[in-house]
Amino acid sequence: MRQRHKIVGASLATLLAGAGVAVLATSGTADAAAVYAVAPYVDLSASSAGMLDTAIASGGLNSYTAAFIIGAGCTPIWGDTLGIDNSTANARIARAKAAGAQAIISFGGAGGAELGQSCTSTSSLQAAYQAVITKYGVNHIDFDIEGAAIADTASINRRYQAIRGLESANAGLNVSVTIPVLESGPDGNGANFLRAAVTNGARIDLVNAMVMDYGHAVADMNAAARTAAAGTLSAAKAAGMNASYANIGITPMIGNNDSGGEVVTLQNARDIVSWAHSNGVGRLAFWSIGRDQPCAGGGVSPNCSGLGGAALDFTKAFTGGSGGTTTPPTTAPTTRPPTTTPTTPPTTPAGATTWVPGHAYKVGDVVTYNGVSYRCLQAHTSIVTWEPPNTPALWQRL
Repeated sequence: MRQRHKIVGASLATLLAGAGVAVLATSGTADAAAVYAVAPYVDLSASSAGMLDTAIASGGLNSYTAAFIIGAGCTPIWGDTLGIDNSTANARIARAKAAGAQAIISFGGAGGAELGQSCTSTSSLQAAYQAVITKYGVNHIDFDIEGAAIADTASINRRYQAIRGLESANAGLNVSVTIPVLESGPDGNGANFLRAAVTNGARIDLVNAMVMDYGHAVADMNAAARTAAAGTLSAAKAAGMNASYANIGITPMIGNNDSGGEVVTLQNARDIVSWAHSNGVGRLAFWSIGRDQPCAGGGVSPNCSGLGGAALDFTKAFTGGSGGTTTPPTTAPTTRPPTTTPTTPPTTPAGATTWVPGHAYKVGDVVTYNGVSYRCLQAHTSIVTWEPPNTPALWQRL
């Protein structure tokens, strides 16, 4: 996720990891019933980490993403630089569990080195990850890979090989990856990162898109989140993953982002949640629980949103005030059905026109593209990269 103890402006080269979600099964199937539908991040090393207790007690939160475990060689440490046996994070996780809230443990983030980078032995790397799983008794883990790590081929391959081993050794383990995205979805590095999962035989249950810090002013962060999620789904499919929106996660940065001109308002958050529910998105998160409180002076802070309002406004918008774990959507099958040729050509709906870029489409318009018909779901002006097959948020295949 973005900078934690010190939030500064970020360039496109260091975009935050996409917030991420349901099951992208490249091989095998994780326990779909255990997917956590709402799991915002909490920086357990920040001074505002105590907000986790408050969110559980009065914000309807019952699942969260604990950030971040990084590496000191092959030793897993928390962001406070303390090992997993004596970190201040342990008491917080124990209290949350006692209160009924379950953790997804997240490795990586914007600061420090993820274990896949700092540990160069695949067997030792798997053992380090396993130590964390065993220590905290979790069956959900997340890998937040951003900055230089998203383009580090050697560590990417090591990490996926270790993940493959973890999945063999831990029945029902759910694995998500969180990656940076543009408004159009992952960049080239992100696309390569997803392809590497398939190449290395690792099952990724959810790709979480960090829909934040795009590097320039964005007028509508809700619209940007929708197109970024659609682009992430397209990238996952292109990588060879049998994915649906149930395998995608959305993670905005609430309030003022550390990229100027980007603000996720409470209404933006509500709209993102509504769209995600309508499209069966697998997981919703945000950065971060500790920031879900107003700032007297505004600005950008790791411990408040920079906006007014009340504490836990965003948490309640995401959970509905009644909890973060919901019945997950049905996940995609583990293999794609074979493509068959219909015995008779499909019928083109009356009034359908050929899809063209640069045209202003309204809800209900019907178009054909490469012999397939689509109905417009959201009014928009089409561009070349938004053809119907690549943007299920905008078009419904008929």
